Amino acid sequence: MTVSSSTRKAGPLNCNGVLTSFPFSFKCFTTADVRVVLTSSLAVETDLTLDSQYSVSLNSDQNASPGGTVETIATYATGNTITIVSDLDMLQETDIQNQGGFYPEIIENALDKLTMLVQQVQEQVDRAVKVDVSSEIEPEDYLTQASAAATSAAASASAADASATAASGSAASVVGAAANIVGFEWVGSWLTATAYIKNNIVYESGNSYIALSDHTSGTFSTDYSNGLWEIFASKGAAGEGTGDMLAANNLSEVTPGTARTNLGAAKSGANNDITSLAGLTTPLSVAQGGIGADTLTLNSVLLGNGVSAPQAVAPGTSGNVLTSDGTTWASTAPAAASSITLGTPQATTSGTAKDFVIPSGTKHIIVSFTDVSFNATVSLGFRLGTGGTPKSTGYYSRYSAVSSVANTSSGGNSNSGFLFAPLDLAADTYKGQVTFTLLDSSTNTWSCQGMAAAFGSANVTCTSGTVDLSGELDIVRVYGGTFDGSGKVNVAYI
Repeated sequence: MTVSSSTRKAGPLNCNGVLTSFPFSFKCFTTADVRVVLTSSLAVETDLTLDSQYSVSLNSDQNASPGGTVETIATYATGNTITIVSDLDMLQETDIQNQGGFYPEIIENALDKLTMLVQQVQEQVDRAVKVDVSSEIEPEDYLTQASAAATSAAASASAADASATAASGSAASVVGAAANIVGFEWVGSWLTATAYIKNNIVYESGNSYIALSDHTSGTFSTDYSNGLWEIFASKGAAGEGTGDMLAANNLSEVTPGTARTNLGAAKSGANNDITSLAGLTTPLSVAQGGIGADTLTLNSVLLGNGVSAPQAVAPGTSGNVLTSDGTTWASTAPAAASSITLGTPQATTSGTAKDFVIPSGTKHIIVSFTDVSFNATVSLGFRLGTGGTPKSTGYYSRYSAVSSVANTSSGGNSNSGFLFAPLDLAADTYKGQVTFTLLDSSTNTWSCQGMAAAFGSANVTCTSGTVDLSGELDIVRVYGGTFDGSGKVNVAYI
């Protein structure tokens, strides 16, 4: 029988919180030839484990009716998807003996497997970044160039928006300024039955008036009461004491003593009227040369302002700082030092990720965890992100593990997150701590260092590395497989 379908993939298939059966229609030899991937609503992919998280029922005749059904052990909420793909081992196990019997089905199965392997590779190639056959650009360089181009385009768009906003604001300012330009025009004595425009200035009955709007004059008293004119300058009556402010002799007829009395002003000059400070009971103000209070005691030095019987004021509260705003003194507590903020712990009894929102300005983060376990042999991992989305690539991470029982060690690298070595046993739990520190704010580079103990298998594992973010960090994700047990995780930050 030939392989009549070129497809080695089913899905993504939507979950709804009830559905557990997911069909596929590509030929398989065994249930192990199927790979099942769960994708969360946050686009986090997790491989499910055969027998413990799903089972596979193959159709009895894989030639006539290829494929079968995947049955998940658990149900997954709306927003999650299941994708089923081929997972054939890259092996050739058919052994044809010299002068042996000819069995067409064996030959056919071997050829079918080769075809299925080619289709399996093609499915992966279809998801890869490819360049033109004549291109000399490496695929990884192409991705770097595309990312740089996207960043540059976003920056250009932002700059264009800012320029447009600034231009609009400038135009509005010019229009507003033009509307507020006024020009006064002196037109002489007020006359009846005359056309006046706004800001004309006239003389009437010893005063100068300004027109508030365009109009044709009638009777001045009526026009004034109707709000067509406002007084611009008032000329006083002639004679000493009342003062003619518009007189040609420039106030030479004004008597200084009378003017000071009328204005309530004192004589000028150093100590002009002061003969004694006796009887002064009100403190001099700052404007008068005093300090606005009777006295101020500072480091046992008494500063007075001429009050006949000064009284020292209290120096302030113990432990406070004495400050001045240039006019008054105040006793205030010193500014409090920055302190660490503890988040709200999250239980790790279910789910595949635990997210913590981090406030702006954070420079140091501590993630503590205890009794964290998974329902499969996976690593406990950590991701940092910006814009509410954890970053899943670009990490420079290394982890290692040491067994205190077997006296052995192991390690590995990761570019998808900061990882601890995977647990050996299903009953194992992680206990430990990871710290993240801002290394360079200009590039949003963060460094990682952490250590955990695997209780149950007697392993100790550590992780370290760095990652560059595209903006200011605002989210930390704790992830792995599916959480179980009774553990919890929390963050603290400065």
